[in-house]
Amino acid sequence: MIYNIDALHTFADSLRSEFIYDTAAAPSPPEKKRKLLEPEGMVTLRGHTADINSVAFSPDGLFVVTSSTDGTARVWDAATGATLGELRGHGKSVNSASFSPDGKFIVTASDDATVRLWDASHFAFVKNVGGTFSRGVSSAEYSPDGHYIVAASGEAAWICDPGRGEVVRKLEGHTGQVNSASFSPDSHLIVTASGDNTARVWNAQTGESIATLPDHKGPVLNAMFSPDGQTVFTASEDYATRIYPRESFAPFEELRGLIDQRVARELTPKEREDYLKEPESS
Repeated sequence: MIYNIDALHTFADSLRSEFIYDTAAAPSPPEKKRKLLEPEGMVTLRGHTADINSVAFSPDGLFVVTSSTDGTARVWDAATGATLGELRGHGKSVNSASFSPDGKFIVTASDDATVRLWDASHFAFVKNVGGTFSRGVSSAEYSPDGHYIVAASGEAAWICDPGRGEVVRKLEGHTGQVNSASFSPDSHLIVTASGDNTARVWNAQTGESIATLPDHKGPVLNAMFSPDGQTVFTASEDYATRIYPRESFAPFEELRGLIDQRVARELTPKEREDYLKEPESS
């Protein structure tokens, strides 16, 4: 469902007025039950024949792409809810679908162990990205700069070049299924969520694991950066959502800068060795 924000505000205000009126007046007879109202401006997207796994807007907000267990992705007009195109070709559930930053392509990830690229205007298959993975692919998305795609499959995440369609880097370290992988707003970092009860932050250029976020008591289903890149949010089967500040996952050089800003004295040689990994001078 797509909601018009202004119409939703009007609808909420009308419900408040009805509530005040109804509580002051005598209760309605039991047989005269009111129908559940729907706000004006709400658009319902109908057409999939099984569960919908993901939904994403195009960069200009005019279109929506959905992925489904029915093995397809669909593109919709966000204003009217009309189906504009159907992406067919995956052999199993499509777990995620999203647009490229320029809106020209759509990337899909499927349980058939492939990541596919599609023309967003003509809804035509373009190419497979990363070949065939050894296991189903949980998610795939573009970097905000449009240079790479990161896919979550098995116990790793895979950075791919969408132009060449090849894997360029593998992020290894999790000991459970990687459920999602997402870039930071500047495309420099990647955060992954895993069935091993942790999330990890990686350097997207080198593949180095920068930080492990180990506080959940159950599989981590999703992890993402805030729009300003200063926070990581995680969601888990332990019924908790956790919020991590930048200090929890910042690259090493950035942490050194933060220490210099916040510590009001010079670190001792021992502290520099323990915390900054600098050898004590002899």
